[in-house]
Amino acid sequence: MLFDVLLLLCLGLPAFVIAQGSLWPAALPLAVRSPYLNSYINSVAGTTLPNQWPTFWNENRILGWSGWIRVDGTTYELWGQSGTTTNLTNVEITPTRTKLSITAGTMNVNVTWLSPIEPSNIALQSLPFSYIYLEASSNDGAAHTIQFYSDISCEWISGDSASLARWNTTNSDSTTYHMCTRQSPQTATEIGDLVEDAFVYYGTLNSDDASFQTGNDTVVRGDFRTNGALFNSVDTKFRAINQNFVVLGHAVDLGSISSTSSPVVFALGLVRDPAIIMTTPSGNQTRSSYFFSEYGTVGDAIDFFLGDFDNAQQRATDLDDKLLSDAKAVSTDYADLVSLAARQALAVDITVSHGSDGTFNTSDVMTFMRDTGNSRRTNPVEVIYAAFPAFLYFNATWAGSLLAPLLKYQASSLYSRSYAAPILVRLQCASYPYAAGNSNPNIFGALEDSADMLIMGWAHARFSGDGSMLREYYNLYKNFAGYMISNNVVKPSGYSDADGVDNANMTNLAIKGILGIKAMSEISSALGEHDDASTYSEQASSFYDQWKSLADSQGHLVSTYNELSSWALIYNLFADKLLGTKLVDNSIYTQQDSFYASQADVAGSHGLLYDSTVPDEVKSHWTILLCRDTLISLVHIQAASNASAGVFPTTYSADNGTAISGRASPAQGAMFSVLALNLHAQSVSASLGGKSKKSNIGAIVGGVVGGLAAGALAVLGFLLWRRRQRQKHERADLDESAWASKVADYSPQQQIHNPYENHPHGHTASQSISSMTYSSAPSAHAPAPPPPPPVPMQPAPQSGKSGLVHMAYGIPAPATSTSHQTWTSSSGASNPDTDHQSTQLRSEVENLRREMEEMRARTQYEPPPQYA
Repeated sequence: MLFDVLLLLCLGLPAFVIAQGSLWPAALPLAVRSPYLNSYINSVAGTTLPNQWPTFWNENRILGWSGWIRVDGTTYELWGQSGTTTNLTNVEITPTRTKLSITAGTMNVNVTWLSPIEPSNIALQSLPFSYIYLEASSNDGAAHTIQFYSDISCEWISGDSASLARWNTTNSDSTTYHMCTRQSPQTATEIGDLVEDAFVYYGTLNSDDASFQTGNDTVVRGDFRTNGALFNSVDTKFRAINQNFVVLGHAVDLGSISSTSSPVVFALGLVRDPAIIMTTPSGNQTRSSYFFSEYGTVGDAIDFFLGDFDNAQQRATDLDDKLLSDAKAVSTDYADLVSLAARQALAVDITVSHGSDGTFNTSDVMTFMRDTGNSRRTNPVEVIYAAFPAFLYFNATWAGSLLAPLLKYQASSLYSRSYAAPILVRLQCASYPYAAGNSNPNIFGALEDSADMLIMGWAHARFSGDGSMLREYYNLYKNFAGYMISNNVVKPSGYSDADGVDNANMTNLAIKGILGIKAMSEISSALGEHDDASTYSEQASSFYDQWKSLADSQGHLVSTYNELSSWALIYNLFADKLLGTKLVDNSIYTQQDSFYASQADVAGSHGLLYDSTVPDEVKSHWTILLCRDTLISLVHIQAASNASAGVFPTTYSADNGTAISGRASPAQGAMFSVLALNLHAQSVSASLGGKSKKSNIGAIVGGVVGGLAAGALAVLGFLLWRRRQRQKHERADLDESAWASKVADYSPQQQIHNPYENHPHGHTASQSISSMTYSSAPSAHAPAPPPPPPVPMQPAPQSGKSGLVHMAYGIPAPATSTSHQTWTSSSGASNPDTDHQSTQLRSEVENLRREMEEMRARTQYEPPPQYA
């Protein structure tokens, strides 16, 4: 097998490439920030990099985007497919960047695409913009006359090249940027996976050496090739995208240099407003990208984004260094996987609603995920579950905003089922970017989805410290747990798993349901609902004993109880480790380790089947949840292979690696599962109406681990109660962040661990997400005057800037919700004001007991041998 793998990798890599590491995927991520700003470049064996057009994630749509360097009058194309080819010498992929090192004549050039990941600033994280920056140095030691050029086409704004487009160019005090959109945008509509209501932007900082031009692709590029500069002119003849392809170009003349003193930077963005249309009891609610609440207009955001490049680059470097350090402690293969998965997992829409006065309600933050690579489903529960480790790792509060839309809808009067809905849209009625709700989901995924919601709900609270959603949706969570108990989760029949497999008595589905009930016990305990906690805990233990006797009969866990020769990757055991429930015996893990090792020896060249009853299918996202070196290496073989096309798919052939489904899926956030197991549990505070119930894990446990008698526990509990009466409006300090970095200032209502310091740029944008609850020269090729333009949309606001606006059509002001809804909850959360002091005391003592047990368990737990 090893020889086959080495042969495969050797045949897959182009001979002229000197790769920095072992990662050479079938597609390189370029600008990946949202479901629709999601571009890659094909790097399958046989292609010539970098001389390829970037494509959309589905690889069916070319996205016109090119870059050139002009050296002493000779032009070389850095990326794209319309000029003199260059020689690629190196490729580097980090969690936030893809860098191509290229030789262009006498110059060595680095081309870097940077898609920022901003754990400490939700406004920047929600901004659907990416950087591309260029650096050069001579390879002969001499100075050379250097100009850079880059453009985009309007192919970004529609899946139909016959669509009529319009564009403009705006000069602000600090930037020049182009915009293109459809003449008649189609709201929340897709063609070939591309959305039809987007505005694409391409900008750069102003300077005496910068120039711009829009027009026919051959004309604009020809002008740069001839002159090394553009004419600051605009094409006003609006037309179809594919009619004399218009390009939106920028050029920068660096003069005679031997190396760049600072990068030449461009910014690419794809903006929509509204971003999401969500069904509520009062009608449709339009939701805008969060960044609008900080920057007001797209122009303001572009000015800030380009002006902040130096800081953003440093933040990205810090994040990459920290993440790769953590990942390399596991293995270099694992570091490659998280590098490839990070941008893919976080390509979501982070939104806010509008208040009744039209202003943004920044306390109502919801994140929406498209089922990219599989369907147009909105917030599919099983995909969110797979992606959850990445969100927990970067900022656990983000995980809560992913759950919020599902919980809000299912707790409203629009939903009456006792089990969890699988998605937030009815496919027969609407699909992403609609969140139309699913009031009547089929029953087949009821166990899978209910367990997922309980596990994720507790994981979010456990690692963020925020239990407010547990309190708000407690009765809803109880419904989910009650449904699983009533429907004999130990022997699931008539239900399917996350992948649609519907065998009776599936071991993996059963243990997920059991762990979901155990998570419900932890939720109840954190809220002081100890009778419930005891009931759920006892039920989970009883179910586990039954499960073990049925599933563990062959020296390994079977796939289904009645098929003794069957086997599967029982990846749902991951929840036991993530949540620290200690429900599953260590002997189960030990025997499964041995079994997986033996299966890996005879696995296909691209990985291990996820279930013996499903032929020739590998699931990389589920495989990685097992957190074993051998299996990590198998996933890496596929990720590092460019033998077949497909943006890092979740599902592929075990024999030849051909992608089956899940291309560019955010489910690859599962690659962060090993890192998620190293996160520290936080104090869980469940606030409602000014009071809180708190489960203190950090500050108390260290002094009492030595083992206290019952009387000492009672005394300490009483002292805790006394202190709590004095400080019940104060919040205990959280444990040190998993990032081991500084924490920004947050509101008393919620503290979030922050991997970075506040941004040093001095902008007044909020630095936290603590408020969350859930002179133009004529061109020689100037076109004829255009016909009368279409009725303009609202001009792009200029915020007082004294700049020249060319054909100033812009994205409309952020949409205002068509209805200001009042959610009617059917969950009826309990009211802490009815609690008596004795109950509070009992809660504290019980919490202390649980925390001591958890600390003791952590000190005694031995990690898998691979990571010891």
